Amino acid sequence: DVALKVFERASLHGQVLENIERECALLQKLQHENIVRFYGLVVEPTEAIIVMQFGAQGSLYDILHSSKDI
Repeated sequence: DVALKVFERASLHGQVLENIERECALLQKLQHENIVRFYGLVVEPTEAIIVMQFGAQGSLYDILHSSKDI
């Protein structure tokens, strides 16, 4: 399963797109069992999409702020 993070092209002015590309370059280098896998970045005329491994337990924020024991 994969998770998609979609950015509308209108919000992707120069510096924002550069930051996304830089973050993706770092994610591509990270490979650890406790970090979701980065699969790729797709940049289209109308949007940019980050493709990553789906985290079945939700986001890290949700996990850290839940009342359930891990």
